[in-house]
Amino acid sequence: MSKSNQCRFPVLSDQELRVLRSHLGSRRISRGLHHRVEMIVDGACGIPALESAQRLGCCSKTVRRWRNRFASGLPDLHAFELGPDYEGVSDKALWDRMVEMLTDRPRSGKPVEIGPEAVQQIVALACQKPSDFGHPINNWTHDLLAQVAIERGIVAHLSGRYVGELLKRQPLRPHKNEYWLFPKIACWESFCLQVEFICELIGLVLRTDSGSPPPDFHLISVDEKTGIQALSRLEGRAPKSRKAKKRQEFEYQRNGTTTLMAALDVSQDKIIHHRIHPTRTEADFVIFIQQTVEQLGTEKDIVFLADQLNTHLSEGLVRYVAQQQEDTQELGKKGASGILKSMATRKEYLQNPEHRIRFVYTPKHCSWLNPIENWFSKLQRHVIKNANFSSVEELTQKMEQYITYYNQWLKKKIKWKFKGFSKNKPLANIKWDKT
Repeated sequence: MSKSNQCRFPVLSDQELRVLRSHLGSRRISRGLHHRVEMIVDGACGIPALESAQRLGCCSKTVRRWRNRFASGLPDLHAFELGPDYEGVSDKALWDRMVEMLTDRPRSGKPVEIGPEAVQQIVALACQKPSDFGHPINNWTHDLLAQVAIERGIVAHLSGRYVGELLKRQPLRPHKNEYWLFPKIACWESFCLQVEFICELIGLVLRTDSGSPPPDFHLISVDEKTGIQALSRLEGRAPKSRKAKKRQEFEYQRNGTTTLMAALDVSQDKIIHHRIHPTRTEADFVIFIQQTVEQLGTEKDIVFLADQLNTHLSEGLVRYVAQQQEDTQELGKKGASGILKSMATRKEYLQNPEHRIRFVYTPKHCSWLNPIENWFSKLQRHVIKNANFSSVEELTQKMEQYITYYNQWLKKKIKWKFKGFSKNKPLANIKWDKT
């Protein structure tokens, strides 16, 4: 390292050098920008251009050019670093200015031949189906869009790559699909009211105001996770991935399935009861609810938050709630008369606000309103996914251990931010005993 070479490059300030070095290991900048930052840092450290070029795999002329360009802008950069009132600037603002100095200058090239009208016609073309133009495929490709645009006389010459650039600016992705389900809601007004009511109910048990009394009921979120498979991979070891990802064997063996019923106390984010069983029949759910009620005791009312699955609106569940209420009225006959006649009549009875044990049902397409679904997704990620189970018994043991571990170490207060759809009606007007 020669002293003369070290003096050729101007001295950087401590902040400038620190900001440049902080982005050397960043993956958020392009490879070209990363190399240019290294050239400048090497120059500030006195490393010759030839040595820096050999390490970066480029020409020494390129290193000198970028160093000279950066050095020519240093006086303005130093003035910018001081700020208008000599109070300095943030690291982000300084980095943005240095990125401008290390960015390629605009280059002259062939002028764009496609005008705004042609671009809009190509975009409109991408919003239609290829079959409308006699092509027996479902999705556009960039090359096919260019071909059809030329055939229809929109442009004289066009490449598929340039079509991709045009669509990226819109942005449009006609070559990709995603699933969409339009909710079949009979009455949107009642649907919105029910969503608001459930959000208010969850908000009541999560409220932390010192002046607010605690709720006089338990809010328990319940549901089933069905068809949990005990899978074992045919080969436990796998070669290391070139992309530094963990690999697992594609082929597997099925060793049986089971079902998990879980009850989450919303106020504590704690699994207070669960039942692992091969089936999830009406009788299974009644037994699960009965065991949960027995565990909670009789000091407070119990409100179960559930979806509208048929086993959650069953005859057995109605009879159990009626027994707990000591309700001696005639319940009728399933499919014929009385409270047991249909799912609608059973639902009305089960969500009666005068009962000590009552249910609140989420609307259709609203599984996200049930907090237990979030817990099921955690179970899937933490235990079931990418795991090997030689038997259902081993799978059951792992889930039992996870529930204990979650209740002890992973539970935390739920942050419920959604308030419903109404913007005009305050949530205070939504009473908890709404029918």
